[in-house]
Amino acid sequence: MTSFFSACFVDQHSLDQLADHEVLAKQASIQRIGYFMALLLVLSVGMAFVLSSYLVAASSWALIPAFADYSKKRKAIRLQLQKRHLS
Repeated sequence: MTSFFSACFVDQHSLDQLADHEVLAKQASIQRIGYFMALLLVLSVGMAFVLSSYLVAASSWALIPAFADYSKKRKAIRLQLQKRHLS
């Protein structure tokens, strides 16, 4: 359970070395991944209701660590953009 609340493991030094357009490209990529993950979660929960299957609903819990990792990366990129005054 502690792995869900661990510190952000995004290498800020590697983000510092990227050019502005590369950080913006990373932000766009992270946003696309976020939209896809949200769609996947909605589809899995929707299928759980349609199929009345608790197994499908329980499998959607597997997406929680992916969302946690996504939010850490999104926050790191947002902080990098704020540091560069691009956001």
